[in-house]
Amino acid sequence: MPPSHAADLHRGADRVSAIANYKPLGGSIACVPFAFGNAVPEEGFQQIQNRMALDCCKWDAQIGDVSTLFRQSLLMDQETWQELVQVTEALASELMSAEHELLERPDLQKLSGLPGPLRSVFAKARRHGPTPCAVRALRFDFHFTTEGWRISEVNSDVPGGYSEASCFTERMAEYFPNAWPAGNPASR
Repeated sequence: MPPSHAADLHRGADRVSAIANYKPLGGSIACVPFAFGNAVPEEGFQQIQNRMALDCCKWDAQIGDVSTLFRQSLLMDQETWQELVQVTEALASELMSAEHELLERPDLQKLSGLPGPLRSVFAKARRHGPTPCAVRALRFDFHFTTEGWRISEVNSDVPGGYSEASCFTERMAEYFPNAWPAGNPASR
């Protein structure tokens, strides 16, 4: 039975059961498939920031008086998480296919509006092969809208992204006993 509005998402202080609603509800706000947990107490959050700097190389946890880390956890059900995982994997595959097609078909490069310097990189890669890499990390930024999940960008992630997705998540989870981290990308 789907919740009638966002307030129905909470079941207990820190646990969320959400049902994703991907269709606009005729002018009303759609129910979101996630919620925010309670804010971690200030003292606990300062400890998390310190541990992030000392144990996880997150040296920019605070800039001036502003924290770069959020004191509340983003909570979602397993079904929503799995859907985002599947969409991410499909988008990564599609991106690789598009890159391969652009590499093999110079006519598409100009048609796509790729600037000349980037087209020359593709030409070099066609002659000599693409630069090999051991790992390619991509981070897709999803946003939930009244029309469902949308992606705003994809980034070639930096190593700091692993700290935030692993160490920070694990430390925040200590304050949410009825929830658990979705996984640790640094352990793969």
